[in-house]
This record gives sequence, C-alpha cells and structure tokens, in this order.
Amino acid sequence: MTATPCTSLFDCCVRRTGRKKPGLVVDLGGTDAVSKPLGIPLRGLPAQAVARGYHWSALRTNVAKTRVLTNWLLNAVAGDDFVRMGLREGRPPTLREFEHGDDYLTPEQVRARTAAPRAAD
Repeated sequence: MTATPCTSLFDCCVRRTGRKKPGLVVDLGGTDAVSKPLGIPLRGLPAQAVARGYHWSALRTNVAKTRVLTNWLLNAVAGDDFVRMGLREGRPPTLREFEHGDDYLTPEQVRARTAAPRAAD
C-alpha cells in the first residue's frame, strides 16, 4: 500500500478499514447512464435505474423522497416541460425575476416607516 502525503508527513501507520468500494453510479439524463454496482458494469436504462435508486435512497426525509420520485415520474410520463410548468411561461428569464428584488423596501420606504414610530414618541 502506498503512503499518502498525510501519512508520510505525520508518520502514521496506514491500516485497512475493511470497507469495500460500493461502485459507481452516474445518471446523465435520458437513457444516458453508467453504473457499476458490486463490480457489474451496466449502461442505459438498467444503469439509470440503479443510479436513481442509489440517489433516491440517499435522501434523508420522506418529503424529499416523495418530491424527487414525483418529479421523476412526471418527467417520465409527461416530459420535462410539464415539470417546469409555469416557471417562465415561455418568456426569456431575467435576473430580476429570479432575485425577487422588488420584495425589499427602498431607502425612502424604510425612512418613512421608521420615522412614523419616532414621531409618535
């Protein structure tokens, strides 16, 4: 076994943990996926099923699992456009739209709102 920079720097001994590598999972969308669970190489839809199963099981809460599974099912049945329904409504995106910059008060509005309580004192 080769020494890592950490082990050579601190003169530590290297020990095996006994854990095996679980494999590889990559989902590139569509039918483009690659996985190697337990050393068995897979491509295409079987690899996508393994990759999505792994990623789904890694989610912690049932709310997140339900949301992701629903998103995948809607995407599989109705396509990507259905999942994004109403996000931009066919308009090109603008930075202002995503920032919600109009939700904040202007400096004049802040002064007007903070001046009113002071005048009552």
